[in-house]
Amino acid sequence: MKRVRRQMLKGERVPECQICDASEGSAWNYRDYFNSHFQEAEKEVRRATARDGSLKTSPRSLDYRFSNQCNFKCRMCGDGNSSSWVQESLRTTGFSELSQETWEEISKNTERNLIPEFRELAAKGLLREIYWAGGEPLLWEEHWDFMEQLVRSGQSQKVRVTYNTNLSLLSNKGRMLFDLLPHFKSATLQASMDGVGRCAEFIRTGLNWSQWLAHLQEAQIFAKQLPNIEVLIDFTLTTPGFYGLESFINFIVEHEVKVLVKPCLFDDPSTYMSPLFFPKQLRAQHEQSLLIMIANAQEKLSEHQPFLDPLEDLIRAQRAEPPSHEDPSHEFGDAQLNGMRRHLQISRVRKDGQDGRPKMEDFLASHPDSLLWWNCLKDEVLSQQQGETLAF
Repeated sequence: MKRVRRQMLKGERVPECQICDASEGSAWNYRDYFNSHFQEAEKEVRRATARDGSLKTSPRSLDYRFSNQCNFKCRMCGDGNSSSWVQESLRTTGFSELSQETWEEISKNTERNLIPEFRELAAKGLLREIYWAGGEPLLWEEHWDFMEQLVRSGQSQKVRVTYNTNLSLLSNKGRMLFDLLPHFKSATLQASMDGVGRCAEFIRTGLNWSQWLAHLQEAQIFAKQLPNIEVLIDFTLTTPGFYGLESFINFIVEHEVKVLVKPCLFDDPSTYMSPLFFPKQLRAQHEQSLLIMIANAQEKLSEHQPFLDPLEDLIRAQRAEPPSHEDPSHEFGDAQLNGMRRHLQISRVRKDGQDGRPKMEDFLASHPDSLLWWNCLKDEVLSQQQGETLAF
């Protein structure tokens, strides 16, 4: 950390900043956000930083993720960020990526360090911003206790608070979120959502679309009454969402909601929930039609320009990515095969396509070439699995 701080103060680029470096020139990135909100702290930080890079001042912005407790199993997520994922993994495979020892260590660190740190900073009146994310932060007792502490002490009037929430609940054990937020300097609800209707329920296992939509509308009504409250949708571009993006754009127009956008992480080429899993040639036609749709919607969506700009940036960046699979031939590599194996495993556990449940093929149906490629990949994996069973 000392090295990073020294390099940053010199204006040098560091590997740890690659996400912000990659998003320079786009509509929004973390670096611009923090630079704009904490300009007054720059001189103090420069003055207080020792020559070796150490700094003894207290933090003013906290990103607290006390727990992976979550009631959803979003398909682009995993054990580390969702306790529901952990339960499913243990039930179906007897194994979890988040070991019991790791979880116990995280819990100990929360009790020994994070909770006391928060209380100390709140008591000193130094906090200016809190970012609640998870897991699902509205499930945590600590969240409600700390927010009430800030309100009681009067410190909340100096604090901006932002939530990354699945918006499945707005209260906990009689404590109402909308009773607390008006006491803060500002509050932003970033409601995670990546599709509409059945597409949303497929991506975010555990979601009830009707309930989520009712909560969004309740939050919007609340926000219109107070100038310091903002409601956004936090949108991750996944495979189902990519092929159903027209419906999502129409949804944000109808409900007049701004959206933050980001790609589904593709650090592993077997990540089937990323559109980049598909051959570039198959994506190209749909990407072009989406760009045309955005261009045609500019006038109609003028108030939603903060959404359209980053969405267009994201699609153009995706088009510029080197292809993970050069062409839509049926010569599949290990990455595609492993991704499909993972999909089929999760699909069986969650009973996709049964009892009216949606399945991935539903969202590819309007794109025959992509659906054909997907089905051929699936047939190849199923054939291999059948051969392995016979050989056994």
